[in-house]
Amino acid sequence: MDYQLVHYHPSEVSAACLCLSVKLLDDDDCTWDETLEFYSTYSEQHLQPIMNRLALLVHKSSSDKQQVGLLNDVIMISVHACKLKTGQYL
Repeated sequence: MDYQLVHYHPSEVSAACLCLSVKLLDDDDCTWDETLEFYSTYSEQHLQPIMNRLALLVHKSSSDKQQVGLLNDVIMISVHACKLKTGQYL
């Protein structure tokens, strides 16, 4: 539990995780665009402080195994979101 994130809504933290994962993938087909902003109701600028904190948590995690697990979770979320956005699941 990171107490610096508790004052954010769960939807904000979820959107920040997704936005961060999109940035980590650095995929031209999936960016934080108007569609993701519309459905999440959060702009990338609004999510930036939350993404900074999440990135710091991953960086400070106590073990390499924890870091890999966290990054895998973040990347899997992004991959599925990009597939939904591009209609690959439809």
